[in-house]
Amino acid sequence: MKRLLCGSVVLAASLVLVSCNGDPTSDFRDGPSQILADPSVVFVEQGDVEEVVFQVIDQAGDPLAATWEVSATGSGISVAQNPNHLPTTVGAPLESEVQFIVTAGGTPIASSFTVTSGELSVEVPVNVLPTEIASAAFSNATPALNEPVTITAEGYTFMPDAAVVVGGDSAAILSNDGTSITFVPTPGATGPATVEKVAINFLPDVPLTLLTTAELTVPAGPVGGTTAPATAPSLGTPAAGAFSVFFDTPDFAASLDHWYKLTVTEAGTYTISMDWDIGDDIDMFVCPAPGDIVAECDFTAATGDHPEVADYALTPGDWYIVADDFGQFAGGTSAIGALLRIDVTHAAPTTGELRKSPSTSAYLKHPSRFER
Repeated sequence: MKRLLCGSVVLAASLVLVSCNGDPTSDFRDGPSQILADPSVVFVEQGDVEEVVFQVIDQAGDPLAATWEVSATGSGISVAQNPNHLPTTVGAPLESEVQFIVTAGGTPIASSFTVTSGELSVEVPVNVLPTEIASAAFSNATPALNEPVTITAEGYTFMPDAAVVVGGDSAAILSNDGTSITFVPTPGATGPATVEKVAINFLPDVPLTLLTTAELTVPAGPVGGTTAPATAPSLGTPAAGAFSVFFDTPDFAASLDHWYKLTVTEAGTYTISMDWDIGDDIDMFVCPAPGDIVAECDFTAATGDHPEVADYALTPGDWYIVADDFGQFAGGTSAIGALLRIDVTHAAPTTGELRKSPSTSAYLKHPSRFER
């Protein structure tokens, strides 16, 4: 009996100790500690909706029953509770989770709203994203073939690697200072432009891809006069450190060779590139004077490369760049219907002259082509 009594006394004393002292962390663990928001930052397109789920948790991370209120709603949005939302946490009280539906207005804006539960509150930033660039404007909506066009868009910034696509074809970017882009659209480019990597000013580091509401209309081509050197169209001659771009859709069914004139006013090294999208092989020749394809032309870029690229030390005067559909001549896939692109980059002036004799590799490739 004494042993049993002693054990009972010890047990009773233990219960009293627990009853008196309790769990020293219970006040912190059992009470509300934090409001969680998912997502914590809202990105929603103008006119669209986004759902945000809130939960009150204790210090241990367990959900608690709570009451909810929207205490502040910024401009450009509206916020309403979804009365039909049920908690997704198994075993959690029904009142431990709430869902608010954010409806964006028709104007891109940086806004926010605040949700409170008791003494706790959380502010959720809301970014209403544009679905198009309504402020975009073109310097000329109906440019001629190869006429540079500048696009500006108030309230937006063009990132350094921004791109412009019109009618499914990428335009050639000539310059981009962040507030405007100057580009050359491809022949036949029609419709709004898709601008890639443009940022709205309240989200300067977030790249967006957006359509303009303004539209472009570019003639389909081809550029006239390319079948003879006497009527060859002029390429843009870039200043030192700059470059020019020229597009064409030459009629290779009418002629295998098409001529383009480059008027050089400042001696220097010019890198010339010729690219295309249809055909096995377009060769590029650079000739110092008009006439037939003769030995005085430089055939360094008459190779099987795609694109054809070479550096030339040019002196002032007229030079002629020839696009030759060697694929059609050799019985392969012709370049009929191809979009041709010629890029000219002007480096700092250097000494030297254009080579006056064709490269050996060009003769070995198709000697009869040059001796006709």
